[in-house]
Amino acid sequence: MRLKTIITTGSSTAPNRGWRTCLCVLGVLFQITGCSTLQTEPAAVGNATAECLALFQQADALVLQAGTVDGGFARIPDFPWLRTNRFFAFLSNETLSTDSYAQWLSQLEQMDREARHIELSNADTDPSLEQQLHLCRTILSTELLGEREKRSQLQRIIKVNDNYSSLQRAIGLYPITAIFVDIVASNWRDKSRLRLSGTSGRQSDAVSVRYIPPSGKTISSDRVANILSKATANPLKLPDVDGIELQQLLLNFAPIWVVETEDDNDRIGTPRFDSNGNPPYIDTSRPVVYTYKSFTHWQDNNLLQLNYVIWFPARPLESRFDILGGHLDGLNFRVTLSPSGQPLLYDTIHNCGCYHTLFPTPSLTFQPPSGAEPPLLADTVPESSQRKEIRLTAGAHHIRKFANSILDSGKRYELIDYQQLTTLPHTSGNRSLFSEDGIVQGTERGERWLLWPMGITSPGAMRQRGRHATAFVGRRHFDDPDLMEQLFFPTEAD
Repeated sequence: MRLKTIITTGSSTAPNRGWRTCLCVLGVLFQITGCSTLQTEPAAVGNATAECLALFQQADALVLQAGTVDGGFARIPDFPWLRTNRFFAFLSNETLSTDSYAQWLSQLEQMDREARHIELSNADTDPSLEQQLHLCRTILSTELLGEREKRSQLQRIIKVNDNYSSLQRAIGLYPITAIFVDIVASNWRDKSRLRLSGTSGRQSDAVSVRYIPPSGKTISSDRVANILSKATANPLKLPDVDGIELQQLLLNFAPIWVVETEDDNDRIGTPRFDSNGNPPYIDTSRPVVYTYKSFTHWQDNNLLQLNYVIWFPARPLESRFDILGGHLDGLNFRVTLSPSGQPLLYDTIHNCGCYHTLFPTPSLTFQPPSGAEPPLLADTVPESSQRKEIRLTAGAHHIRKFANSILDSGKRYELIDYQQLTTLPHTSGNRSLFSEDGIVQGTERGERWLLWPMGITSPGAMRQRGRHATAFVGRRHFDDPDLMEQLFFPTEAD
């Protein structure tokens, strides 16, 4: 689809007029960006602002029509060149200096840039549109920085909607049905503690397949602390590690996965689309662990989190009445690093947001959340930078063991950026693994017919990062920026 079509899509404007508008936008943009400051041409800036907002609207209409809207980051009403996640929406409540506001705004721009690259490349648009939008983003943000009232408006309205429906809960008589769900969840936690302690009655005789990270020299806690310290030297004090140093950290803390394997459904692989338009499948010939960074807030510090995501072909049905099994399965393992370079907390969820399990270090003391279903609390993990081994059961892929390990023999997996899941090869070009609502189509579970009163859309289905509700009773998300402060307080020294 050419740029001329892009500009006129969804508009009654004649094509030749739309093309002239495009040229006008480009002319204004190049004229302005060639000046030393935007303020030197106030009339041109005003024209460019209007043209840029129109261009973002046209781009939105285009991806909506193409069905390639990405739901990973939240849009912000009236600010179409920015997007956010829960952490940066949380930071909007802080008193931001001029420099910290500029850095915060830059992060919102980056999220929109990443999301639009996914949307527009999947829609097979002219690449020049992304370049124009990038220029427009600079113009609009520069203007925003000079308008105190508009800056305050952005901080007031920015938010990420939770993944719960109050209407759905009201229809489902949530105050009553939640009592029974809470009992079931409590029973699961009791059984899981037995499994993690090694006292569970059922042991598997399945063959264990060991998946190890790419070879690479590990780095010391002092080196990790140094990387974090340098990265935090910014107005927001954000440990925004990137590039080679981020890759070093991801490799350093990459876990060893040991999977009890009964069939191909227990093999780690790569999501793909076939040529027949079917739901995505997992290619088990190529073990891949998808990675991304995130941030959390703890004790007046912003902390870096390293995330490792794996995929399995399925959680096979154990019987005709199994409501938990279905197509595709997987886990997200997360390492939260303290400024000292040591892991502070490990936690995991399945890619449905289910089975949230915490492995705290001695620096943390658990405090059960009031009015909400607690996650599963495992035994305290000794503070150590040693690589972790995660043993998973066959079929359900629950954690059986979590312990220190060494990088021994095994099948090597690749570390790949999580964003690649949003641009997978498809018969019609590229497509995201996730739909606009963040769900992987075709992964619905039978449990949705029983658990819908909890207010979660299609509970049990596989989801995109940022869309993981982790509690059926109460409201909680995997990426809540104050999650650690909800669940822990610092352990007092003896």
